[in-house]
Amino acid sequence: MSHVKMSEKELLFFKNIGAFMKDKRLQNKKTQSFVANVLGCTFQQIQKYEKASNFIGLWKLIAFCNKFNVNIGEVVSQALDNMYLPEELIKEGKIKVTTVSIKDIANDPTHRLDAIHWLDKQDENN
Repeated sequence: MSHVKMSEKELLFFKNIGAFMKDKRLQNKKTQSFVANVLGCTFQQIQKYEKASNFIGLWKLIAFCNKFNVNIGEVVSQALDNMYLPEELIKEGKIKVTTVSIKDIANDPTHRLDAIHWLDKQDENN
């Protein structure tokens, strides 16, 4: 078995899939053992999928999505868009976030609501 090095983008995709799986499992108050039983593997394997130290195959991901009533197309699309790992991406500086209150918007002369405006203002203040 040869080990092919994953690109950063591929690794991030599987980290997102793992984060999604963990989030969905916890939302449904299920254990790793429960999911392992559904997928026909061990709870240790589920741990590895959730941490992205092993990558889930398509067939098992389909089974997971079917069990939790989730559209696999949406999962893949959101994983590609990094929807499941915002905290990690924020720490790495790959996404920017800011908080804006209604008062901030009301006091801004433009009253703009678009994110880029407020991120630019945040950068100006730092």
